[in-house]
Amino acid sequence: MCGIAGILGRGGNKELIKKMCKALQHRGPDDWGYYAEGDVFLGHRRLSIIDLSPKARQPISNEDGSVHLIFNGEIYNFRELRNKLEQKGHIFRSNTDSEVILHAYEDEGEKCLESLNGMFGFAIWDSKQRKLFLVRDRMGEKPLYYFYDGVNFVFASEIKAILQCGIRRKVDINALNLYLELSYVPSPYTMFQDIYKLPPAHYLILHGSQLTVQQYWDITDFQDLQGSEQSIKEEIRERLQQSVAMRTFADRPVGIFLSGGVDSTSILSAFHERNGNPVKTFSLGFEVDVERDKYNTDLNIARMTSRIFKSDHNEIILTCEEMANSFEKVIYHLDEPIANHTQSAQFLLSRTAKQDVAVVLGGDGGDEIFGGYTHYWQNQRISHYQLLPAALRLGVITPLINTFLPKYKNLNKIVNTPASAARYLLFRSEGKEKTQSLLNSDYYKNDAAVEFISTHYFSKNDGIPLAKRLMHTDLKTKLADNFLIGADKMTMASGLELRSPFLDHKLVEFAFKIPVNMKVRRGVTKYILKQAMTGMVPQEVLEGKRYFFTPAAKWLRGCLKPMIEEYLSVSSLKREGYFNADAVHKMLQAHLTQQEYNLGLLWAIFTFQVWHEQFIKRTI
Repeated sequence: MCGIAGILGRGGNKELIKKMCKALQHRGPDDWGYYAEGDVFLGHRRLSIIDLSPKARQPISNEDGSVHLIFNGEIYNFRELRNKLEQKGHIFRSNTDSEVILHAYEDEGEKCLESLNGMFGFAIWDSKQRKLFLVRDRMGEKPLYYFYDGVNFVFASEIKAILQCGIRRKVDINALNLYLELSYVPSPYTMFQDIYKLPPAHYLILHGSQLTVQQYWDITDFQDLQGSEQSIKEEIRERLQQSVAMRTFADRPVGIFLSGGVDSTSILSAFHERNGNPVKTFSLGFEVDVERDKYNTDLNIARMTSRIFKSDHNEIILTCEEMANSFEKVIYHLDEPIANHTQSAQFLLSRTAKQDVAVVLGGDGGDEIFGGYTHYWQNQRISHYQLLPAALRLGVITPLINTFLPKYKNLNKIVNTPASAARYLLFRSEGKEKTQSLLNSDYYKNDAAVEFISTHYFSKNDGIPLAKRLMHTDLKTKLADNFLIGADKMTMASGLELRSPFLDHKLVEFAFKIPVNMKVRRGVTKYILKQAMTGMVPQEVLEGKRYFFTPAAKWLRGCLKPMIEEYLSVSSLKREGYFNADAVHKMLQAHLTQQEYNLGLLWAIFTFQVWHEQFIKRTI
C-alpha cells in the first residue's frame, strides 16, 4: 500500500516529482524513490507490508531496465503468479507482489490484468514502446487521478499531489450538480475541472500524444445458479474463507474493523476458522447524552462478538468535539467533497488502529453483492404494485398515502415512477427539486444525475432482473466512488492498509449469479449470507436489523453549530456564489430549530464549503 505519482511532458522535473511525493507522504511513510528519464518522471511513497527490505523499493525495473513500475495496492495471488513466471525464465530480485506485475506485463502486455487478483493502482512506463500503462483495480478500492492538457500528463493516487504542478483550480459545475444529488462525485469526474478519476476496472494508455481509456472487466454473467440453497451456502463459506486467508498474508500485524454487523463478523469468523490465533479488533461508538443504545447498538454487539471469538478488542468512543476538531483534516485527506458523516469516525478509528497494526480487514461490499439495502426488495414490491390498474393506484391508494402517511411525502412519487434511473435516484439521492432550489440558477443543470446513471450504468443492464441491476449500479457507483474512496483516504491518512474480502472479484462474480430470492426474502436482506453463516456467527448478529447511526444531526445543533453557521452564513455563501444563500440559510435554521430534518443536504453543502476554502481559495 503506497502512493504513486508521475509526470510525462516538458513541464516535469525532478524537484516537482519530489514535491508530489511529499504530498503523498502519509500514504507511504516508510520509504520513497523516483525515476527520471528525459521528460518522464515517476515517484513512489512506500508503506512496507510485504518484503520490508530495501530490495522492494520502488520504482522497480525489469531485468534490462526497459520497463519501470510504481504500484499502490496488493496482489493476493502473487506467489502463484511468480512461480509461473519463474518457470518461464523471469528473474526476481525481491519477494514483493509488485515485481510480479512487472514481469507479467513483460510476458503478456495489457492482458496481464486478467490474471491479477487484488486491489491496485499502478503505472508502467515502457521505455521501448514509449508508452504509459495506467491501471485501476476492478472494484475501485485504490484511487487514481489524472490531468492531461495535450502537452503534460500528470497522475497520482491523490489529487493533492497533482495540484503541486500548478494546475488551475476551478470547480466543475457538472460535478457539483452530481454531488448534490448523489452525495459524491462519480467517475470519471472530480470536483476539479480538468482532473479526472480513472474509473474502476479501467486502464489508460498514453502513447505519444494519444490517450486511450479502456474498460477491462465487468460482471457479465447474471444467469441464476441452478444449485440447491445448501450448495450455494457451502460455496459462500468456502469462497469467503479463501478470500480472508488471501488477505491476511503480510509481514506486519493484521487486524479487523468489527462493526457488529453480519459482514465484519463473518470476516472475523472466517479468520478465526482459518487461523485460530487471537486477532486485534477495532470498533467505534459515540459519546451521546440521550438515545445511547440507538447509536451504540453495533458497539455492544461487537463487544459481545469479540468475547465469543476471543479477539484482542479495542473500542474508540467518538465525541462531538473530536469530530469538530478533525473535520477539516478529514476534508483535506478526501481531496474532494464526499458528503458522508461517518468519515470522521473512520479517520479516528484508523488512527487508533495504526498504533497496533499495519493492515485491517473490513466488510465493504457485503451489502452490494448480497442484497443488504432495503431499496432492493422495496423496488420489487413497487414493481408488483404498478401492475395494478392506474385508476386504483392513482385514484385510491395515492390519496390514502397522502392522507394517512403525510411524512412519507416522497413515497407517492417513488411508487408511481417506473423502474428506471429516475426511480433509483429517488431512493438513493436527495432529489433534484431540493438541489435545484439550493443551487444558484446559473449553475443548475437539469437531470444531471438521471442522465449520468442512465447513460453510464442503468440502461446497460436491460434484461437483467431489477434487483440485480440495482446492486450492480450500487457496486459501480456509490460503493466505488463514495464508500471505497472514502475508506481508502481515511485509512491511508494514517498509513493504514484496508483490505476488503467481500470484494474479491471471483466472489463478486459468483454472488451476482445467486438468485435474487435467495438474497432478499420476505423483507429480510442478505438472506443467503445469513443462512450461510448460521452456526459460525452469533445469532444476535444474524437476527439484528441495524443501521449505522451517527449523532451527526444532533451534533450539528451542538458543538458543530458554530462551524456550520460560519461556513453556511449568508455572507459566505453569497461570496462564493454557488448556492442560493437565503434558501440554504432557511434550511439550516429549520434543522437547528428541529422543524425539519435536513442532515443530508446540509452536510453536503457544509463539506463542499470547507473543501472550497481549503482547495480552491487557500490552494493547499
